[in-house]
Amino acid sequence: MMKNSFDDFIESIPRNIHSNTKSYVSRNVAIFIPEEFVIERKIRTIDYHFVIFHTTPPPVKIGDLPIQFIKGSFISIEPGIEVEVSPIHSVGEVKFISICIKKEFFNRIAPQIVDMDKIKFENKGNAYSHQILDLIGLWTNEIIAFGERCPLTIESIETLMVIQLLRDSLPKRLINGRSKLTDNDYIAQSIEYMNEYYNSNISIVEICKNIYISPCHFQRIFKKHMNQTPYNYLMKLRVKKAKERLLEDTIHMEEIARLCGFVSAAHFSSVFKRMEGVSPTVFRKDNLILKK
Repeated sequence: MMKNSFDDFIESIPRNIHSNTKSYVSRNVAIFIPEEFVIERKIRTIDYHFVIFHTTPPPVKIGDLPIQFIKGSFISIEPGIEVEVSPIHSVGEVKFISICIKKEFFNRIAPQIVDMDKIKFENKGNAYSHQILDLIGLWTNEIIAFGERCPLTIESIETLMVIQLLRDSLPKRLINGRSKLTDNDYIAQSIEYMNEYYNSNISIVEICKNIYISPCHFQRIFKKHMNQTPYNYLMKLRVKKAKERLLEDTIHMEEIARLCGFVSAAHFSSVFKRMEGVSPTVFRKDNLILKK
């Protein structure tokens, strides 16, 4: 039997776990959606490996470094690095996506946006963007519907996927290729970051970490130039996105809260009412009546 291009990785996964995993595989990319974690087994991939967490995972050891990731973050792993999930007494809901990208394909695309010698993933709990989720959905739909019968379409999506994963994984200064930034540059980068990751559990500290500026200085220049705090801007952005979702009457409030980055449905309702003067339920009801 001919070997699959990702068989080395697949064979490192216990058979009982892999048999319950949704798998989508092309020549360059493989995406797995498991139902459980592989516990206390060191897994080393010869390719690039990314893991997106929709729920908080157990502690993870990358090389010799133990890290506790949270819901809304993801791991970026270079070829040859060992990853091990630590045991815990109980694991709640398990939702994550594992993405493998062939080293040769990744290394062909990456130099177009960043110097290869600068690709060093720090894994400090980066947030994944909604763009990468959209690309994953587009790619899996294409694989399910057509397989690899249209290789140009598949490779185009995979190219965008590599670029977006790099943008999500590396500091903005490396992607932008600029060393000296003005206040306006920092503000523009922070707004771009918030627009990309508003649906994740991001914080001001995390934003500052990704654009390389101190939180105190950042909050000061943001308020000076934007006449509002970064937190208020982020909440307004989330409410704006939520208003768009509320016009779809099939989406539950809990799901809208999750999709727009709120901690809970109660937090969503409280922020929305404070900013809009009405509850999300009343806003939806009034606007759906106007649409009819």
